[in-house]
Amino acid sequence: MPLDGITLGGIVFELNGLLAGGRIDKIQQPEKDEIILIIKNNARQYRLLLSANAGSARLQITQAAKENPDTPPNFCMLLRKHLSGGKILSVNQLGNERVVIITIQSCSELGDKTEKRLIAEIMGKHSNIILVNSEGFVIDAIKRVDITVSSLRQVMPHDIYSAPPSQNKMEPTFDNIQRFFDEKKSNITARMIADSFTGISRPAAEEIICRIKNCANGADGFKNYMQAVAEHNYSPSMLIDPQGEPRDFLPFRYISLAPELQQERPGFSQMMEEFYAARDMAQHIKSRSRELNILLEKLIEKCERKDALYAQKLIECAQMDIYRIKGELLTANLYKVSRGARKITVDNYYSENSQLEIELDERISPQANAQQYFKKYNKLKTASKLLSGQTAQNREEKNYLDSLKLSLDNCTNYAELEEIRQELIQADYIKNPVRKKKARPLPSTAPHRYISSDGIEILVGKNNRQNDALTLKTALPNETWLHVKDMPGSHVIIRRAGEIPQNTLEEAAHLAVYYSKGRTSQNVPVDYTLARYVKKPGSAKPGMVIYQNMKTVYITCDFNMIESLTKER
Repeated sequence: MPLDGITLGGIVFELNGLLAGGRIDKIQQPEKDEIILIIKNNARQYRLLLSANAGSARLQITQAAKENPDTPPNFCMLLRKHLSGGKILSVNQLGNERVVIITIQSCSELGDKTEKRLIAEIMGKHSNIILVNSEGFVIDAIKRVDITVSSLRQVMPHDIYSAPPSQNKMEPTFDNIQRFFDEKKSNITARMIADSFTGISRPAAEEIICRIKNCANGADGFKNYMQAVAEHNYSPSMLIDPQGEPRDFLPFRYISLAPELQQERPGFSQMMEEFYAARDMAQHIKSRSRELNILLEKLIEKCERKDALYAQKLIECAQMDIYRIKGELLTANLYKVSRGARKITVDNYYSENSQLEIELDERISPQANAQQYFKKYNKLKTASKLLSGQTAQNREEKNYLDSLKLSLDNCTNYAELEEIRQELIQADYIKNPVRKKKARPLPSTAPHRYISSDGIEILVGKNNRQNDALTLKTALPNETWLHVKDMPGSHVIIRRAGEIPQNTLEEAAHLAVYYSKGRTSQNVPVDYTLARYVKKPGSAKPGMVIYQNMKTVYITCDFNMIESLTKER
């Protein structure tokens, strides 16, 4: 459900009760589009998150502690200058719009008390966080909007702040609701309600339609809904799917949805923290990994171009003997070549009863022509020897880069992302940045841990370095090791020595395919052997191993099976 004006009103009501009268102790900006205000009020400390992220814009109390950049961004420094030590006077909503105004009293540089407004506009890709002074002028915004971005509304320092356009919608007051029903009379749809009133999303409009159908006077159903909002009769509820995963969030229980799929939560902030936790991290990981993703794509593309070039050169090398034959036949028939000739046809001693036409450069002597053919032959002969090694080396590098790309795509937290970055630095693909101060070490990451249907532990590496540690250090010699054949993927270890139950072996093979490049392919070959037969050559890159005494099973990944396995965090 979009964070509409109805739900936002409940959040604002909750935040005003918690934060009004509190003092701003610290201001942080962990992401380019997120601000965290640490507020002390009534002997408690609250972390107020304001996010202008296009996919998860919101404001809430959060418990998550995020790593801050070494150098605070400019907007963060500006907020610290104007708001540090300030008192929260109120948290209000602009009508039923998705705009929240936090009024803050703070001291100016001269010690005078002034009021400023921190405005959060929760509007999808147009979301913004704006600081406005007491006279209504914009001090700055987390996203500056100039004339090149929007010709309708600019948000720039020193401009007078103006609220977002209302899109010609009505506030859902009782009078406007009655007027709407008097005009439309019948055949009112959810889309008509969402398009006519501010702050009402399509899911909320569908709930209103359900309430309208349950009332003799249709307008009363809509009014009853808005009455609950006006009286703040909120009961934040999480809408879950049949598997128990959060699917949506609601300001109160909806009669249009199955009761068993609605679970009440103690407050809006706890509900939104639960709902956005995984997807928020995924979005920020995607944003932070964009640079690495582009780098890896370029490196992989470079390897593919080199592979095509080497293949073309090998085709040319396959024809090298013809140059040697032409050189030898030309040397044997020099006396037949007339001055200025462009070609000569001679008997081919290497093929019975045939002749061969030899092209000549008329600018040089017949002997020099013969030497040119021998030179081409020797050059291709040398190239042929080098190309086989270069081709193998290039394909090995491409496989390594593919494995890094796969690990990057499967990242779930900042620590895993940093491990991949460090691996790229150590492999000299990117330069090691010079830091002004020592960075805080990120917590070490652990491999995925599953429990099979037979109760046996299965470990799955998340990246190349984890794969090495898992295979070469963690696994015991008689434990079973699995890996997809001839493609990038995770190393999988079954933590039991000796005979493995068939179900556990199949489940581990499915995990090997699931965490590989062949996740969506059919009949993917998976090799398995004892860990004692897996070795790492001295010059091999991280995650690259050789193995023997293996058996192979063919697996088409069963996603339902993966979900049924117990995964321990």
